[in-house]
Amino acid sequence: MRDGEPLWESYVSQVRAVLEALHEPSSRMAEAGAELIKYVGPEESETGYQNDATNVWRMMIDAMREDLSPQA
Repeated sequence: MRDGEPLWESYVSQVRAVLEALHEPSSRMAEAGAELIKYVGPEESETGYQNDATNVWRMMIDAMREDLSPQA
């Protein structure tokens, strides 16, 4: 505990900064994710697979951000 708050809460701003930095996957990450997405929709284009993988990544990062938000 620090100042009456759980110690982990003092790191939330740093975690947010890390999530911001991770929000956009690299091209290689999109390619790697596309390999898995191919099994979901085999009729899609290579660019489509990469876009799907990129969007899944972003949505997961956004969900982590929401998990850090104070509960209303």
